[in-house]
Amino acid sequence: MEEMIEQCTQMMNGMSGMMGSGMMGGMMGGMTSGAWWVSPWYWLGWVWLLTVLTLIVIALIWAIRRVGRSAPGTETPLDILKRRFARGEITPDQ
Repeated sequence: MEEMIEQCTQMMNGMSGMMGSGMMGGMMGGMTSGAWWVSPWYWLGWVWLLTVLTLIVIALIWAIRRVGRSAPGTETPLDILKRRFARGEITPDQ
């Protein structure tokens, strides 16, 4: 039984060497080595996030300005009188 455990231990030690320099070890080692910020996908993610946030802010500003305007076609009585007076339809006494 102890011989089997020793063989398994040797096999596992041999496999860890393969994983360290093999395909998976290279991919995982690249991500944990501290050079993850060099990846273009990292920067693309940040650009995408900032673009979406900028569009949300622009949409909110546009919506606030649109709501703040008065609806077209709604004039106050004073505006109507000023316009009619400017056209000469009414006199200052009226």
